This record gives sequence, structure tokens and C-alpha cells, in this order.
Amino acid sequence: MLVDINPIPRHPVFTPRQAIAYGLAEVGAPDKDYTGMCLHSCAWFYGFQSSGVKDASSFWRGTPSSQKVAGDMSPPAGAIALWTGGSSGHGHASVVAGRRGGGPMILSTDIRRKGKVDVVPLNEISARWGLKYEGWAKPYFPLGPKDDRHAPRVYDSTWAWGTVYVAKLREGQRNSDSVRRLQHRLGIPVTGTWDVDTTAAVALWKRRHGWPDEEGRAIGPAQAHRMFGGNYFAVAAPRAA
Repeated sequence: MLVDINPIPRHPVFTPRQAIAYGLAEVGAPDKDYTGMCLHSCAWFYGFQSSGVKDASSFWRGTPSSQKVAGDMSPPAGAIALWTGGSSGHGHASVVAGRRGGGPMILSTDIRRKGKVDVVPLNEISARWGLKYEGWAKPYFPLGPKDDRHAPRVYDSTWAWGTVYVAKLREGQRNSDSVRRLQHRLGIPVTGTWDVDTTAAVALWKRRHGWPDEEGRAIGPAQAHRMFGGNYFAVAAPRAA
């Protein structure tokens, strides 16, 4: 479910899906150093030059009640998840990327790599930094100057964007979202199961892209980064999807 932006008095430049796509692209090829710029990243992903607000705590306090939901641990994709507290009281803000394994995932700055963006579970912020989760807000930036960047390309299919776990791109996988995204990219039926058609299609793709001597039983990190780009984020570490 995507956050509803229709009731927002001032619409963001990019749609929620475009903002998520922009954020996912920033994981691998960021526009800038995001150190200490969590709220700025949220506004930036939505097509603003800046948020126009001092910090995440101020943003939470200043957002009208009609534009935020307190305490909800299941924010919709595209919402701005917000925390208060910290050593300087600045709090934290992240765009919600979607759900994985039943829980919300966010596009967070600094949490795993200083100045970088990573896709992490919502509860990781409080667990690692001890911040208080307040809830989520709609992408309402009344003071943020709009930017003239081009909106990122998005697709209608669920499998045309998102996170791909390289450890799951191999024979024997069943009911895997990573395999579904692979199959979508290859243009074959999307089943989530690595079957003989997937093996054949991967082998053909490898021959066409510089790996002529390899079978189609798996895809390695370098090959995944070659195949998936733009709206995708390929992760080398193993995960459940």
C-alpha cells in the first residue's frame, strides 16, 4: 500500500513510487554524502532541494495532525517514518520503501554506512540508536523549495523494482521474490521458482553479456549488478527472500 498524497495541501514533486525508486538508486550510486542529512534525504527523494525544516524532530512536531499518524508501526510505502531523541535531539527520518517478511523496510541514511543510504527494517533505528519512534507522516514539505530534476522511471509491475538478494539467485529456490524479479528482467513467466526455463534464460543472458562458458544455474554478484540497475538494489548478503 502506498501513502495517499491526494489530501496533502502541497503535493511533492515526485510521486511515492518515484521517490522510492529514487531512494533505491541512491543506495548504490548516491548523488551526495548524506551524513547527518536524514530529513534532507526524504525531501530530496521526493524532488525537493531541501526540507525547509531544521531536523526530523522539528518536522514531526510541526507537521499538522491531519498529515501524520502517531505510533503506527506499519507505515505505508512512501511515508516518512519519524523518530525523536538522540544526543542532540535531532531524531531521524526515513522514507518507507515497502515491506519484507511482514515488516516495513526503510531507506535510512547513516545507519549502516556513514553518509550512505541502506534498506533496513524499521525497528533497526530504535534498536541501534535508541531513538523513540513517533509514527509516520505524509511527504508534506510546505517550506521545501522544489527542484527541476527529472523524475525517476517507474514501472507498473511489482517485480520491476526493489531489492534482489544475490544468494537467492540459484537453482532450487522456491517462492522467492528475488527470483521473481530475475524472471521479470529476463522476460519469462514470473513464478518465483527457479525452474528449467529460468536456467535456460540465465544461460542465454550470460552468453550475451560476456560469460559464454558459464551454465545458467546461478548468478553471481558481478552478474547481478550488471543485470539489475536503476530501480533495483542487488544485495550480496543472504536474506530470506
